[in-house]
Amino acid sequence: HDLRSPLSAFMSLSRELSENIEDLSKEQISEFARTMKESSENVYDLLENLLKWSQFQRGIIEFTPENTFFNFIIDSNINII
Repeated sequence: HDLRSPLSAFMSLSRELSENIEDLSKEQISEFARTMKESSENVYDLLENLLKWSQFQRGIIEFTPENTFFNFIIDSNINII
């Protein structure tokens, strides 16, 4: 479910671009490409997080807590949303 939404958005953008590329301006195509790049990066990051979580749940990755900066984590998640 977590991957469905970002992948649906990516598919919609790529469909729109492929079906209407002749009618789009260079600026519109550039905006589509930028949005698709950001969307694909977000999907990749989410997939990486899910895979790490899965490995942790199966005991493949050992739990090693460390200090972190929450502002970075919050900003990253806001960007994904």
